[in-house]
Amino acid sequence: MLFSLIVIIAVAIAAVIFSSYNTAVVDVSLFGFMVSGPLGLILIIALSLGVLIGVILMTPGAIKNQVIVSRHRKQLAKMEQPPVKPVEKSKPLEE
Repeated sequence: MLFSLIVIIAVAIAAVIFSSYNTAVVDVSLFGFMVSGPLGLILIIALSLGVLIGVILMTPGAIKNQVIVSRHRKQLAKMEQPPVKPVEKSKPLEE
């Protein structure tokens, strides 16, 4: 978790530094829409959209894995319980 946070912060800092050096205005055409803006800003937006799409695509698999892990933990807890002693049958009365 800490490593991921460090990597995210490093990428964010690198993106800000990169965008500050790339201030040239570029035109971007996507699906018939034309957008003009600084190159650095366009690249940061593209990077952010890529991360967002990646997170959205990974979410169902992560949820599925959490459900499986939860189910396995319940099964393990149930298996770790001590066995119940069987009830002994009483002997018939002898006359």
